[in-house]
Amino acid sequence: MPGVADWNDLACRARQLAAQTRGQRDPDVLQMLRDQLRVMQDEVRALFEPDQGAGMAESDPSGSPERPLNTPTTESINPKPFAQAHGEAQPKPHAPNPVAMPADPLCGFPASPALVMMIAPQFRDFTTSSRPTRADIVSAAWHVREHLGISQDAWGEACYAFGRWEAAVAVAAITGRYNAGEVRSPGGLLRQMIKLYSKNELRLDRTLRRLAARFVGQQTQTAGVTCS
Repeated sequence: MPGVADWNDLACRARQLAAQTRGQRDPDVLQMLRDQLRVMQDEVRALFEPDQGAGMAESDPSGSPERPLNTPTTESINPKPFAQAHGEAQPKPHAPNPVAMPADPLCGFPASPALVMMIAPQFRDFTTSSRPTRADIVSAAWHVREHLGISQDAWGEACYAFGRWEAAVAVAAITGRYNAGEVRSPGGLLRQMIKLYSKNELRLDRTLRRLAARFVGQQTQTAGVTCS
């Protein structure tokens, strides 16, 4: 069951989001706040369904948000000896399940152009619209990645592995972390993401959630909403 600290954190973040909506008429900001509420909804479900939400918790809060999860494995039980001893019919063998393809690199996180512009302000320098589309963000990502020193080859590999929109969001996440002084080699981090994704170990949603929460926290400082 969730503890008091879990609820206090969620309640604080809900107050911060509520403070942001007061008098807010910018549709981009409102969309970002809506996306954050959806993420919080998933977190609440995870508190009551730990098996389904276990992957949402950081295994090492001080480590990289792209660090792979350490999940326990369960030992399979072979029912054949028991069935033979009791004269039960043996099930027919079946073909093994096909190898699963890598999941969504964003892990279901509701990323939007508005969110990208907020966590990575550099994208604003390469868009002409105040309400850019996904295509606009992808085009801007090409220029932002060059500003960060991410090679054209690394960008191409990310587009091939993730998809162009998802690769642009990954560049935005790297940009946000770079702005915070958390990344020394943006190109190296992007290649690490590609490697982790190929093994189904990339959790980019953690980074996006943390960057979005940081943005909301910065904006609500002026609103006087603090967490105790």
